[in-house]
Amino acid sequence: MRISLILAASLLAWIAQPSLSRACSFAGVSEFMPDPSLGDTVAPQPVGSVDVRVSRGHGPDCSGGRCQTDSCADLGTMGLTFTPPTDDRTASTDLAYRLEVAEGIPPEGLLPGFTFLPPFSPSEGIVLSWIDGDSDDQEPLEFSLRIYAVDQAGNESPATAIEVSDPGSSAGCNVGARGSALPLLLLPMGMIARRRFRRVR
Repeated sequence: MRISLILAASLLAWIAQPSLSRACSFAGVSEFMPDPSLGDTVAPQPVGSVDVRVSRGHGPDCSGGRCQTDSCADLGTMGLTFTPPTDDRTASTDLAYRLEVAEGIPPEGLLPGFTFLPPFSPSEGIVLSWIDGDSDDQEPLEFSLRIYAVDQAGNESPATAIEVSDPGSSAGCNVGARGSALPLLLLPMGMIARRRFRRVR
């Protein structure tokens, strides 16, 4: 009888635990090193309108007595999409970018501490992430950034403002923010994240 109870309890514990974990990876930005020897002194055009999507960390998805989680559950992400600006000598596809805080406090670890090259064209989306916690209870976010385009010689464009906000768990949809000129455009994060499944033991 005791063995049966132990087996039953073990079975219930196994059913209740998260059943799947999805390992995911994001194509990260890389640090940019300018080449002053190019002799270029003309700065790029400023970045135009920037569309933003914010996605927050989340808890397990449970239904039918089973829970499903993934290794991205504790990540918050900020996706930026915009048309790359132009420069007199550097191709738009070779421009680097720099982000800085204008106002408020962004999540720790979100912003690169260096001028960076995106892994894809900004028109396809630049995704930055931070550890947000694997919980559905998330605090609101509100801060503003400045983004600069940087050519191969290191010349910086004038700044473009980016306003970022997210209601946290106070709203049903954790999508918020837009750039300084255009309305919100949802970024398909699935084209950036690659996931595979494995069972949690």
